[in-house]
Amino acid sequence: MENREEGKEKPPPEKALLRNLSVKWKNTSVLILAATFAISLILILLNSQFERIFSSNRKLQYEVGMVADRDIVVDRDIIYKDTVATELKKEAKVKLIVPIFQVNDSIAKEVMDDFAVFKETIVSALKNNSTVENTFLTFQAKIPGIVDKVTIEKLLQNRDAKRIMDSAELLLQRALTEGIVSITEETKKSFNSQSVEIWRWKNGKFEKEELELKNLITIGKLPNWIAKKLEGKSFENEEKLLIINLVSDFAREDCFLNKKETEKRKTKIESEVEPVVIKLVKGQVIARKGDVINEDMKAKIDALGEYSLQINLMWIIGSVLLLIITFWLVVFLFRERIETNKLEKNNLILISGVVLVYLLLSVVLSRFDGLQEWLPFAVTIPVATFTVMVTILVSRDIGIILSIVMALLILLIQKMDMYSALFIFLSGIAGTASVQKTEKRIDLIKSGLYIAAFNAFFIIAFGFIKNYDFYKFLVAVLWGLGNGFFSGILSLGFLPILEQVTNAPTRFRLLELSDVNAPPLKRMLMLAPGTYNHSVMVANLAEYACKEIGADPLIARVGAYYHDIGKVDQAEYFVENQRSFNKHDELKPSLSAAVIRSHVKIGIEKAKELKLPKVIIDIISQHHGKTLIKYFYQRAKDEEKNTKILPEDYSYPGERPKSKEAAVVMLADHVEAASRTLKKPSVAKLERLVWDVIMEKFTSGELNESNLTLRDLDVIKKSFVQILAGYFHTRIEYPKITEMDRA
Repeated sequence: MENREEGKEKPPPEKALLRNLSVKWKNTSVLILAATFAISLILILLNSQFERIFSSNRKLQYEVGMVADRDIVVDRDIIYKDTVATELKKEAKVKLIVPIFQVNDSIAKEVMDDFAVFKETIVSALKNNSTVENTFLTFQAKIPGIVDKVTIEKLLQNRDAKRIMDSAELLLQRALTEGIVSITEETKKSFNSQSVEIWRWKNGKFEKEELELKNLITIGKLPNWIAKKLEGKSFENEEKLLIINLVSDFAREDCFLNKKETEKRKTKIESEVEPVVIKLVKGQVIARKGDVINEDMKAKIDALGEYSLQINLMWIIGSVLLLIITFWLVVFLFRERIETNKLEKNNLILISGVVLVYLLLSVVLSRFDGLQEWLPFAVTIPVATFTVMVTILVSRDIGIILSIVMALLILLIQKMDMYSALFIFLSGIAGTASVQKTEKRIDLIKSGLYIAAFNAFFIIAFGFIKNYDFYKFLVAVLWGLGNGFFSGILSLGFLPILEQVTNAPTRFRLLELSDVNAPPLKRMLMLAPGTYNHSVMVANLAEYACKEIGADPLIARVGAYYHDIGKVDQAEYFVENQRSFNKHDELKPSLSAAVIRSHVKIGIEKAKELKLPKVIIDIISQHHGKTLIKYFYQRAKDEEKNTKILPEDYSYPGERPKSKEAAVVMLADHVEAASRTLKKPSVAKLERLVWDVIMEKFTSGELNESNLTLRDLDVIKKSFVQILAGYFHTRIEYPKITEMDRA
């Protein structure tokens, strides 16, 4: 196992270091994002629950008849359900319910069985000529208390007794089938409906029928119902009266209130009733000090107190979910940048700080009451300030992403106000777009004017949608103009501070550093004039080449100016500053190489002292990469033949160029130095020299991490040749024309 471990090839120390730094940076970025998320969530929840937490109305307790000891004022718009009014509304709806009555078939069967017994008794008595007394007693023995003796006597004396009983039986059957309804006065009071719904089995089918109260068959209305049914029938009046008496004697109520089904209907109706909602407007006075509390006041005070005590759990859950989505979007959009380590820690801290300041400002401004309700709240926030600064300090892409994030966050601050979110997004994008070609700090004022014009245009469009009158249009446009102009002023004020804090390579900062009158460059001119001239020439070469390949020419120029700043204190050890005496003649090759190599490390230290942007420090550290110092390496091999000479001891210990700008500066540096060795330079010689230098760096792997393409290298070569040809004032040598050629 040990041998196997020993046989493994260990990664180079610098790669292990880079891997550790990458892991550390990822962990740091996660912590920054997590902290930003946590603080954002706290701010948003505090804003949404502010009144509930800090409201002075939390402890209000008043009863009807008490005297208010202070003015009771609503501190925020509140919508609450009036339970008393809602209950009254439910009661009114319930009283309009059509109650359900159901026919009991078993009662109908019992009644018809009793009538069949009665009919059989009468038929038997007629057949046997039984007396009235015997017939009455016989029926009483079977079913007592239904028919009296007089009715039996009239039947026995009537020769159409059977026909009378058949008609009575038919009408009784029909009445029971239709349903003889049992409805009390209490039931009528419970339901104000003028009809009822009757459920019955009829002709083998279950049917539901809604009948008006006046058309119901009840015990009291039964005689009239029978009389109407007998109209036009061939019965004498006495016979009709006998039929009515017979049916009335046997009839029983068989249709009753179905409480279970009626209650179901009642519950359904109650659930469908919309609650009575009352809105209390912020600033509304419920009671003045000294007022006697009445029922209406007490209901409003109770609602105010309950609102102050409630935690809106649904809003909290929704806010957390939307915030998670927002930060997931941020991580998704930043993911590639974070993995490739292009988004610096300072940049991420800046973005997080901007988001938190924006949130805090939004929460604070939302507490004030000065803005009219018809205006979008977002016009009070100088949102373009944030996107302008982030665009200048970081990049345009991050400015656009920030606009999206701020628009999503304002939804949580302003309870899903879509107009405010749209204003935030568009004004933020306008801020990003307005600083794309900014050259001077004063241009930020112009940017503010552009943003002001855009805001005004948005407000005008918004006003047409909201149907503003002239006054509202005027006020809204003034708000939009003021917002944009104020954003430009704030950007101008805060940008220099943030430049120093983040050490960002803004265009303004780079232009200041590119001034040849800057103290570090003037010092270089005095102490190392050769290095100064070399740096200026390298800057010209690098700037033009970067412009041609689409890289940042200003970064390349500044990087070239400062790439050899480490030579200033030891200027005499570098050939461009030497006049007649070469100090390296007295030094060992190893020591000479150490001195030459050290200018990169010294340059990095000086750049940090001058607080140069990291992108410039990277160019200083990468402009030689791992190039071998060939002159001293060969000299060491020639002078110390008995000593093992390692190339690593005579190579620069820096990093290979990680950006196009750093790679172009490296190529310009070596091309400019090599071009000084040319005698009688011509365009052809320059082309060959430049291409040889470029290919030497390409084949040695120095350009592998710079993202330069072969097309870029060809463009760089042409750019270098064009600048160098002009510098050396060369002309293309045309061949002489002989007499024969002329002919």
